[in-house]
Amino acid sequence: PLACLLEAADDIAYVTSDIEDAVSKGTFTVAQLLRFMEEQVAMLPETGDERHQMQVLTAKGIVRNLKKRLEECSSDDESDVMAVLVGWANYLRNWLMYVTAGSFIENWEAIMDGNFACPLLDAGLHKYTIRILKKAMYTFVYPSLADIHLSAYNILGDLMDRFCKAVIYWDTSRELDPYERCYIEMILERYKRVYFAEKTEDENYNLYLRFRMVIDFISGLSDGHA
Repeated sequence: PLACLLEAADDIAYVTSDIEDAVSKGTFTVAQLLRFMEEQVAMLPETGDERHQMQVLTAKGIVRNLKKRLEECSSDDESDVMAVLVGWANYLRNWLMYVTAGSFIENWEAIMDGNFACPLLDAGLHKYTIRILKKAMYTFVYPSLADIHLSAYNILGDLMDRFCKAVIYWDTSRELDPYERCYIEMILERYKRVYFAEKTEDENYNLYLRFRMVIDFISGLSDGHA
């Protein structure tokens, strides 16, 4: 259940805060975002069951709300337009949280039975809203972040490879080589204390704990430290 909520929270942050950041950095404009959303909404099929029609209407409502806010903004000043976007993003964020909560309650039994495979937002009334906004991010933002994504992929993969190899025989009878010891020394003591507190007589389980220690350590690194 918490994983379902975390996934939805991540999506909500991605299509609200990240869109604000992208516009403020000049990756695309609010006018471009509105035009893209209007085009995408126009492509949604009008026919379908009652739920589908409601999902289409809610997506259109979000787009109309942004358009209305921009029309009511009497200034073309960049800061004023940005303020419009921030207000709209807050409005959108509240709606997405609201429908996530509703979807969570509606699908509670399936979630607790382990039979709920659909993201909470896709199961709610803002299914098309979230899809259109994600598509906007992939269209305008993702290409400019390709280098960063590849760098992160390489850095994280390399760190996982090196640290996991270093802990395989740590705290066992086999002596570590100098490089392995260096990697172990870099792991903060608080992560090691957790390992020793949970250590058992089962070496297989202890190896799992050592790998988990590495994952916790790397997950806690800032970009710069990584």
